[in-house]
Amino acid sequence: MRGQASVVRKAVAQFALLAIVALLVLTVLVETLSNRLAHREAMRGAEVRSRVIAHGVAAPLVDGGVRAGLAPSLDRLGSALLNRIRAGFVTHIIVWDEQSQVLWSDQSVLIGDSLELPSSAATLFGSQQSRTLGPGDHPPHPPGAFTATPLFVVYVGARDVNGDPFVFEAHFAREQLDKEAAAILGDLLPLALAALLAFQLAVLPMAYSLARKVERAHSQRSTILARSLAAWHYERRRLAQDLHDTVIQDLSAASYALPSVAAQLPDVESTRVARETAGRIGAILEQSLQYIRTMLTELLPAELSGDGLVAAIEHLALQAQERGVEVAIDVSPELDLQDAEAGLVYRVVREGLANVGRHSEARHASVQVRTRHGYIEVLVNDDGRGLTEVEPLEGHFGLRLLRDMCADVGGESELVDRPEGGASLRVLLPAARGD
Repeated sequence: MRGQASVVRKAVAQFALLAIVALLVLTVLVETLSNRLAHREAMRGAEVRSRVIAHGVAAPLVDGGVRAGLAPSLDRLGSALLNRIRAGFVTHIIVWDEQSQVLWSDQSVLIGDSLELPSSAATLFGSQQSRTLGPGDHPPHPPGAFTATPLFVVYVGARDVNGDPFVFEAHFAREQLDKEAAAILGDLLPLALAALLAFQLAVLPMAYSLARKVERAHSQRSTILARSLAAWHYERRRLAQDLHDTVIQDLSAASYALPSVAAQLPDVESTRVARETAGRIGAILEQSLQYIRTMLTELLPAELSGDGLVAAIEHLALQAQERGVEVAIDVSPELDLQDAEAGLVYRVVREGLANVGRHSEARHASVQVRTRHGYIEVLVNDDGRGLTEVEPLEGHFGLRLLRDMCADVGGESELVDRPEGGASLRVLLPAARGD
């Protein structure tokens, strides 16, 4: 249980770390998007203020006197608009007539001048629409009329008290809009970040619960796998025991009794065939006994725990060397296998080297055994002729059995051509202990 709790804590800690990283990334993204949204809202607010001043303040005060340049009319209009400028609603204001003449401006030097209006602003005469232009998008005004500060300009189409059209031009300094955007961002960003943080905190208990469930499933899988491997190992032991206690004993008894029976036959010509047959049967029995004893060794090799597995694989390499194949062995020193797992690895190596000796025409082979991501990886490579046209796992009974055995314990196997020549048998067996 302590190991399980440790795994769960590790999983939750990893999730929390990734959540913090994700939160930081999302914070940057949210701040960027919020900043853009805040500036967009500030621009929209500037446009709304311009429309309000144009229609609600300027339009009722623009009359024939303003158009004629009469001082009282200009003073009334100027007083109302200058109040908006001093209140910080806008930076500069210009009122245009249809001849692109300045009817009024907070910069008195411009009043009465005919200046250039942008084409998009000129189309606003007689309409109720508006246009917003950034710094550099509108024609420059006479030198000294305004400061060098980059300005955003909003043009609004409106009608005066007599119904005659004019265009209202409002300037906004970049610093002014930045301040408004910062104020909007100050209200928006904390809410967005608080929502993200609340989401992370809400997900954390679910992550802990999920980690517990995954760990329980992993523990159950390891238990089932260990029992499966133990059962498989037990069946091999039982089969070896049955062969040893029954078949080998019976064949041995028959091989011992047969010469005695043959010796009872008289040494005459009529019994010569019987004696020769008894001799051949005895040789067959000896050959069968030797084969079964070899099979028993393969079914249940010597102790495979600790260095026993390496010794058993080295013995298989010596057998392959007798068939003309030099085998290099690389078994990870960190390998710590249960008896059943070691038995599986031994069988994979035995079948792989047997396949190399029978089919590959190789001169060199290599065996690698290591653990990787909760699996035992076994590689048997050779420099032979590679795969034939017949599908290997379908064409060889031993390899088909190996594939089925791997599938039974939750592993997998593949036999493929190597790019540098020869073939490679790769087998993954689940480790009962896990990572």
